[in-house]
Amino acid sequence: MLGGGIASLTVADELTRTPELRARHEVTVHQLGFRLGGKGASGCNQAKSNRIEEHGLHVWLGFYENAFRLIRRSYAELGRDPTEPLARFEDAFEPHDFITWQEHVGGDPRHWFAPFRPNDTRPGDGAPLETPWDYVIAMIPRMIGIWYHMKEDPTLADRARDVLIEPTLGALSFALHFPTGAGRRLLGPLRALRARLQEALAARFEKSDAARRLWVGFDLFQTVAIGMVTDGVLTQGFDVIDDVDLRDWLRRHGAGESTLRSGLVRPLYDFVFAYVDGDPERPRIGAGTATRVLLRMLFSYRGSMFYRMQAGMGEVVFAPLYEVLRRRGVEFEFFRRVDHLGLSPDGLRVDSVRLGVQATTREGPYRPLIDVHGLPCWPTAPLHEQLVEGDALAAQGVDLESFWTPWRDVGQVELRRGEDFDDVVLGIPLPALGRICGEITAKSPAWRAMLEQVRTVETQAMQLWLLRDLGALGWSRPSPILTGHAFPFSTWADFSHLLPRESWTGDRPHSLAYLCGPRTERTPAPPPDDHGYPARAAAEARQSSLDWLARHAGHLWPDATAPGDPRALDPGALAGGVDPQQRIDAQYYRANINPTDRYVLSVPGSLEHRLRADGSGIENLWLAGDWVRTGLNLGCIESAVMSGMLASRAISGHPARIHGETDFCG
Repeated sequence: MLGGGIASLTVADELTRTPELRARHEVTVHQLGFRLGGKGASGCNQAKSNRIEEHGLHVWLGFYENAFRLIRRSYAELGRDPTEPLARFEDAFEPHDFITWQEHVGGDPRHWFAPFRPNDTRPGDGAPLETPWDYVIAMIPRMIGIWYHMKEDPTLADRARDVLIEPTLGALSFALHFPTGAGRRLLGPLRALRARLQEALAARFEKSDAARRLWVGFDLFQTVAIGMVTDGVLTQGFDVIDDVDLRDWLRRHGAGESTLRSGLVRPLYDFVFAYVDGDPERPRIGAGTATRVLLRMLFSYRGSMFYRMQAGMGEVVFAPLYEVLRRRGVEFEFFRRVDHLGLSPDGLRVDSVRLGVQATTREGPYRPLIDVHGLPCWPTAPLHEQLVEGDALAAQGVDLESFWTPWRDVGQVELRRGEDFDDVVLGIPLPALGRICGEITAKSPAWRAMLEQVRTVETQAMQLWLLRDLGALGWSRPSPILTGHAFPFSTWADFSHLLPRESWTGDRPHSLAYLCGPRTERTPAPPPDDHGYPARAAAEARQSSLDWLARHAGHLWPDATAPGDPRALDPGALAGGVDPQQRIDAQYYRANINPTDRYVLSVPGSLEHRLRADGSGIENLWLAGDWVRTGLNLGCIESAVMSGMLASRAISGHPARIHGETDFCG
């Protein structure tokens, strides 16, 4: 296994799940630096109150069936004592159903609150996945539900009763009694219904938030249903429309401009950083991928819409997986950077893997975890006392995870086919593969097309520890997950529930805000010998964060604004220092610039260029990562887990079933 992200760890889990499988497979994971997790890695900063520092904002969606099954199984096998922290899966993941979208009406940002109802299912139980036809059927009752919301406004209810409720009930009755092939017979009633409702509501769009939102919700559902029927999604799946951008596809099928600009559509871009080169003027996401994700979010969640981890992702996900896999006999080689895959003379197999050795242990294998309040955690820096080179690494403040590190390798290892490995799983993020897979790309047009057409983007994040709780900041609603706010930090989540996992004393924070978004790329990343680039990028991320807080924080936290400026955050609300500058400096600002940290986009037309887990063109090379074609094809942990399961199946025939690998798999 090359790379220790969730995709590679999923392969390792599947290949060693049973004694029979362990008898067939010996697995070694080679990992850059000192921790597992890839883009999901996190750490506890021992020098700063053991605060949790992440790449960004991580939540799990309720439809992540494969990822939840993996982590539930891991917690059950781990078998922690019930008195230990986060002993069970149920302790580690908290359901969350309060979502907030942002509308921008005439330049004025407005909150659009959306509390979702939990259901009595549970993620990871393997409940059948809805088909595209199921989603069309599910959307029609939602359209009826819009009419019931109109009862809050009698004039709207009176005008909408005849134009909405009767034809919608008729369409629903028809849909429930005819097979998928009859879906086109719905088009006439749906189009007529949209026109009549628009006529009933149009005059009130700009004057009434309720009227506008009712129309936007109805228009979006109507348009998606019409587009799915018209373009063959019901029989061919969502991939058939992935060559066009979501907004362009919705516009093609009649969506109004108010819908396309709405707080329902824009967050679909913001939530997955869907901006080419991080440019706010270039939002792009394939209509098939976006529509599939939207409908699974709304209609396929199990239990709750979202789940928030009760510690860092490293502690909740990667530490348990590491401990379980170690018990099964999986070996981990840390401080190993993959430099080159060498092919056999006939170009059919990987013959060698060359790795740079970044550091060596004083004795035995590296032991990566630390204890924080009884919970096994990853630190934010190597445990120098275990390393021969530890004193030098500590003195120089070396970042071994950086592509631009000035640190020189202390050795090199070359693994040989037949001696050290039979099969190779390539679980390294896409942007790093050009350097590693030069021999393969030279011979394979498919590899070259993938590296050119499957786009990625840099991201940035900030974490703020605040002295006031949400109410004192001016947020009067439940703890939110919010998206669609001001670019680039358009997504915010309240993560105050993590504070008890940290070790604050004295000036204790009472809330914790995570914010993230794309990072605009103005110039290509420099070569690896530009050792000062990470510091420059970090300074840019810090300044970008401060500029955003000076212009947009007041909308979220109106009771914590600077004197005389209702837009800006008052530095006095921040924890971590005695004066404003110290408080500002004490927060966490991050630029995710490493090739291994870039986020995989789903731009229109790129789907056909994603290689499959068994599609490397090399006999003993298998692919794993959220850049692999999986049936979800999105930059998220579920897609990465699916890729790992597909790679395992290609190697061993196991697992036989992967939830959601097609739109019709049930």
